[in-house]
Amino acid sequence: MRARAALYLRISREDGDGSQSIENQKEFLLSYAAEQGFWVYDIYSDDGYSGTNFNRPGFKRMLRDIEAGRLDIVITKDLSRLGRDYIGTGEYIEKYFPSKNIRYIAVNDNVDTGRGLEKTAPFMYVFNDFYPRDISDKVKAVFTHKKLAGEFIGSFAPYGYKKHPDIKGKLIVNEETAPVVRRIFGLFLSGCSVSDIAARLTEERIMTPSQYSGRISSRQKNQGIWNAAMIKRILTNPTYAGHLTQNRSRKLGVKLNKQIILPPKQWITVRDTHEPIISQEDFEKAGELLAVKSRRQRKKEGHILTGLVFCGSCGSKMTFQRDGEGRRYLICSLSRKKVGDMPAPCSSHCIREDAVEEAVFEGLQRLFKGRISGSEIDKIISQTCRPDASSNKRIKELKRRIGDIARVKYRLYTDLVCEKLSYADYEALNGQAQDEQRRLECELERLEDSSNLAANRNELRELLIKAADMKSPDRAALIWFVEGIYIGNDKSIEIRFKFMEPAPNKSEAHGNPSC
Repeated sequence: MRARAALYLRISREDGDGSQSIENQKEFLLSYAAEQGFWVYDIYSDDGYSGTNFNRPGFKRMLRDIEAGRLDIVITKDLSRLGRDYIGTGEYIEKYFPSKNIRYIAVNDNVDTGRGLEKTAPFMYVFNDFYPRDISDKVKAVFTHKKLAGEFIGSFAPYGYKKHPDIKGKLIVNEETAPVVRRIFGLFLSGCSVSDIAARLTEERIMTPSQYSGRISSRQKNQGIWNAAMIKRILTNPTYAGHLTQNRSRKLGVKLNKQIILPPKQWITVRDTHEPIISQEDFEKAGELLAVKSRRQRKKEGHILTGLVFCGSCGSKMTFQRDGEGRRYLICSLSRKKVGDMPAPCSSHCIREDAVEEAVFEGLQRLFKGRISGSEIDKIISQTCRPDASSNKRIKELKRRIGDIARVKYRLYTDLVCEKLSYADYEALNGQAQDEQRRLECELERLEDSSNLAANRNELRELLIKAADMKSPDRAALIWFVEGIYIGNDKSIEIRFKFMEPAPNKSEAHGNPSC
């Protein structure tokens, strides 16, 4: 019986219709399957879906067929078509597919689990993950430049302001909401607390900033309710004194939309960019008053292992504590939850923090130095950053077509002014031209960034070498490479890397780990 093959195709919206198009992938994989003698059970396609997550309809349909036992092989043109999230890609290739007796083939990357995986495969997952991160970094760099130049780049103007109708990146006072901002500062300087101000605005049914900008649904919970945090954000924002302040928050990551608040030292403030709503003197007074009213918090000592260490018996997080001599230990958090005379649900698994740090660092060194040589780095880079011979030709073609569309838009506008075209027809035709222009510009940006990434191989080489030559434990490296650290009853330390290790990485604690 011939093997039943699934051909999986994927392209993101930014990929356009270049060499990685759905139709090209389909023709390529059908030809490959015929050459190998595979029977194509079905073709699964996700057109316009990002590779940074696996929430895709075609991919989910393929998984349902795998679960039903209808498939033997999954084939993609290359690893990046399966996914650009290195953790998820590794999980599917090295855990899920083998558990379902599925052979996986990425043709262009010479990956075939039927022959066994090469030890360099996990690093190829990382470089595919590197692409969306690289794009994100380039976009951030452009935005940072605009922020430093005093140009407002947000989707919504700060409460109390609106975007200038003619000057891009410029703020002007919004006479509807600016009085609310002035009132907030006035009430606070007169002695009202931030909680009292929030309660008063809520009682008077004054629209919150999110309500006013339309960012929340009328059915959303707590809509129309001001809170102390909202008031504090306004009181601490130098924008209201005429100094554009941005970068007060950022996304947690490329694949996470959650925002985190940044400390004031990371804000980007450009002075005297627009008309102030309140005076510099009142803004400074409010800041001084907030500092007096805020309670001082004890500075917490950082731990590079925070959130990564778990009890090997119950799976609970390990927490930190000190002994009388200042030595730091990790103990199972569940061992502290004793109720009355009942024993705690788990033992302490107590172990020295520095012993765990040392074991994890040694594990990281083994992971890199035992698996990568200079020649293997070259191999990974050449497989991941394979230049496309047709890219330059396609880039020139895209630039020409974008220029053609610009001329079409100009002619449409001329016809409108000369009354050769109705406004309704102009809107429809111009809208189509703009959509096509945006699509082509996205594809052009992708191809140019891909060319830059392939050309800058030294940057990628340094990324691996730096990790391999790490001299001391580093929090960023732990977050990137370590999935979890598990402490056993016998003080054994099991390190689970996000890179799939060929064998469990276990070690004994160094020195005296006892509490």
